[in-house]
Amino acid sequence: MAGEIELDSEVLTARLARLTSILDNLEILQGAVAEIGGSQDTSRWSAAPGPDDFARSLAASLDDARRYISRLHATIDKQITGLRTSASSLLAQDEAAAASLTAAANRLSGLQGRMVPM
Repeated sequence: MAGEIELDSEVLTARLARLTSILDNLEILQGAVAEIGGSQDTSRWSAAPGPDDFARSLAASLDDARRYISRLHATIDKQITGLRTSASSLLAQDEAAAASLTAAANRLSGLQGRMVPM
């Protein structure tokens, strides 16, 4: 059937675990970037023009990296939430369809017992 979607709960669980692991790694990376940025002060770099320019450039790059990691974290977190919501909705629809089909099959089974052969 065209457009058919199959939802395998084991695959879904594995994908959610993988995304959660990526979030954990991003949090570790955020901490590392913050730690590196926090150690960039005047005691580390000379106030002379060369090192000072490098220190400013490094600080700007670290800020860019921190913002990028933060956006990536937010995007993946949103994807996890969306995937969980979609999965719950699809599973609920499957359960409702299965219940409806079971009820229809039971009604048909009951009718067959009362039918008079021709």
